[in-house]
Amino acid sequence: YKYGGAKLNFLNTPAFCKIHIYTMTGDLVQTLYHNEGTGDEAWDRQDTFSTMAIVSGIYLYVVEELDGPSGSATGEQAIGKFIVVK
Repeated sequence: YKYGGAKLNFLNTPAFCKIHIYTMTGDLVQTLYHNEGTGDEAWDRQDTFSTMAIVSGIYLYVVEELDGPSGSATGEQAIGKFIVVK
């Protein structure tokens, strides 16, 4: 359900970070900017930059910590993967 309440939550994130989402082939799907100072970020609209819905498959993410709301990268990263089943 593209906008029917389905969402992906990234939990225990740094207070300020960028979350890059990639396909398994390395294509960038979306970048989320987390600037609220909380520990979680929701990807409510699961679409690509071209507003196409994501498809079933395995995706990679990179969480890049920032030193402030509009700061620069600290060099700390976390990498993981998730699966989308539709």
